[in-house]
Amino acid sequence: MQLVRFEAEHLPAYQSWFSDPALQAFLGPAPNREWLDHILRETDGRQYAALVEGNLVAVAGLLLPRARHPCWVLTDLAVRPDRRGMGLGSRVWQEILRLHPPDAGQCWLGFLQPENRAARSFLIRNGWHCATPRPDAEGMLRFEYIPAAP
Repeated sequence: MQLVRFEAEHLPAYQSWFSDPALQAFLGPAPNREWLDHILRETDGRQYAALVEGNLVAVAGLLLPRARHPCWVLTDLAVRPDRRGMGLGSRVWQEILRLHPPDAGQCWLGFLQPENRAARSFLIRNGWHCATPRPDAEGMLRFEYIPAAP
């Protein structure tokens, strides 16, 4: 698997995944040119494309730690619908950690809808824990990942 910055050439394949009802339900409408322009200009985050043999199999986004949000934030992680359940999401997550190792004590945050059981299971399998017993004002659960000390 190769993790590269998301580019315009990846957009058509990514858009095609949004015919999947689950993906659309939790990530919203298919990304468009406006979304692409935003992520290509973004300076406080990264959007990655995961490729296997040159084919897009996963997309992941993150926000870098900044003064206004000192933790890393996993904004999204989607696996091509016909490739789910093969461990690709976990491989992407491990590669993100390799590329962006947090400092000691620094955490990762992720937010998801309570109904997204697949994402919740994924996060828990990969060492995250739910930090809020109830959804916040936006209806989201907050998950945290705190890396083990070396």
